[in-house]
Amino acid sequence: MKKILLPILALAIVASFSVSCNIFRKQSNSSEVVYQGKSFDDYIRSGDRKLTARNYQGALEDFDKAVEMDSYSPDAYNYRGIVRYYMDDFAGALIDFNKAIELQPDYAEAYNLRGIVKGELKDEKGACEDWERAFELGFSHAFMLLKKFCTEE
Repeated sequence: MKKILLPILALAIVASFSVSCNIFRKQSNSSEVVYQGKSFDDYIRSGDRKLTARNYQGALEDFDKAVEMDSYSPDAYNYRGIVRYYMDDFAGALIDFNKAIELQPDYAEAYNLRGIVKGELKDEKGACEDWERAFELGFSHAFMLLKKFCTEE
């Protein structure tokens, strides 16, 4: 399933980054926190650049630091979950997406990404439930996954 889902995940990541950055700014003042001269936002941006460059270990370290700086930021967990997915740490990714959803129950992108991880873990029912929830919350890309993997033929 991973080979099929990678292009879809790439689309989800792009949409997730642009939407969730705006959500984060409305919910948190963690950009004011500084560690070793870098703010939370600096770690998120750095992690994003490293993720884009496929430097997964470096991205993971940045997102770990972001989580350490603000353990109430659903975005930090969501980004770290994406990196863990790419590192084939599906169990770790699932934990991070669960935490993002716990912190922000209407986080459509996190439901979509968690569905992708559940698909990798062969939990087809759970994946379809997450994609359905993501779609209900307005994440239109989840419809492609629902149509492809969750319709009975």
